[in-house]
Amino acid sequence: MKNTIFYSKAAVSSSNDVLLLTGDAQPISPESEYLLAEQILDIAAKFNTKKVFTLAASVTGVFVDKPRVFGTATDSNIVKTLPEKNILTMDSGSIVGMNGLIIGIAMLRGMQGTCLLGETSGYVVDAKASKSILENMLSVVDITVDMTNLEKKAKDTERLIQTMQQQAGRTLGQQPGVPHKPDIGYIA
Repeated sequence: MKNTIFYSKAAVSSSNDVLLLTGDAQPISPESEYLLAEQILDIAAKFNTKKVFTLAASVTGVFVDKPRVFGTATDSNIVKTLPEKNILTMDSGSIVGMNGLIIGIAMLRGMQGTCLLGETSGYVVDAKASKSILENMLSVVDITVDMTNLEKKAKDTERLIQTMQQQAGRTLGQQPGVPHKPDIGYIA
């Protein structure tokens, strides 16, 4: 498991510095999750962090053309502002693992916590969903980032999904270009 924290000093003194945590996996036990979350927030506290964002997936099992972004926060005033940024307020489900734990512990430490979730099928590494989340988060924190590489990966994701859908259609005996009509007879 590898976690890396990047630091960016704001170019203008009135702007905010940014800490960015990336990780390739989450701990496998609740005890390890708490330990890692506490260590991450210890580092954040040394930088006087006031706001913490976690970015997650809202897995639907369905491919979508334009992934929606859902959000929630530890402060009701933040939740009220989400729709202004084209973020749908999360009204069901739960945030599991590190994404929920970090903002929950951040709140206990006096930091505001927000989690943004990108709509994704869950079948592929979904750069389209990642791009949607990042665009929304950047509008919230008023930061600009070059997303050229992510846009290329999002196009790759689109092509992969189209290929998967075409292959699934052939597997079902569907003719290319003809919509598949499911057999809705008997449901077990």
